[in-house]
Amino acid sequence: SKSCYCVNNMKAMRLCFIISTVLGLVALALLLAVFWDVNYNIVIHFDIFEGIDILGEPSRAFAAMGVALFVNFLFIILAGYLKNREPFLAWALALSNVGFMTMVLVSAIVIILNN
Repeated sequence: SKSCYCVNNMKAMRLCFIISTVLGLVALALLLAVFWDVNYNIVIHFDIFEGIDILGEPSRAFAAMGVALFVNFLFIILAGYLKNREPFLAWALALSNVGFMTMVLVSAIVIILNN
């Protein structure tokens, strides 16, 4: 049986994961470029009503980017497993991963701009 071409187009799904990986690596590169030599606490979270909530070492921001890239890797593995069984779920993982890594990049930029 023929299925929809757009659902089984694995090149487009691969492109989604490439874009999400590049977004994560750009976020990590930005944080490394700005905070590599920093040895003081940086603002991790700022609340408009209460002010600075979370201070931490730059290694905490690097660890958060590492966790995000690990989640990206898990999504790639899971979507590769599901692409023949449940293509809709694989596509949902691919597209949500692009959104997730976009939010990670935005959070990295916010951390940089707040310091």
